[in-house]
Amino acid sequence: MLDVNCVTCLGQSGLMLAIAGKHKGVIKYLIKLNCDLNVCDSKGENALSLALRTENFILSEYLYNKGCRVSQNCCKEIRDMEIEFIKRINNWKTAKYVIYTYLKQKINLN
Repeated sequence: MLDVNCVTCLGQSGLMLAIAGKHKGVIKYLIKLNCDLNVCDSKGENALSLALRTENFILSEYLYNKGCRVSQNCCKEIRDMEIEFIKRINNWKTAKYVIYTYLKQKINLN
């Protein structure tokens, strides 16, 4: 049986590798097999943060609508991109939640 959630030694999932390689068919297939969309690599990056960082906004929206969210461990630049992306797709309720969660975490860290 295929383990759709196995990761490389750097923590990259098959989904992340498919995104990096721009393999749309593999991306859709892994999601159809219910892979974990929110697996983070050793840098705290996941599928959505990778799609945002590479400015693949169509894929970003697809992943977001499937339930993928940027990890709390991602760098501030990527989290800011997620907030701007959510605003761009006119999902203010979600954007406010992401901002609230980010600020709450920042307060808890200090």
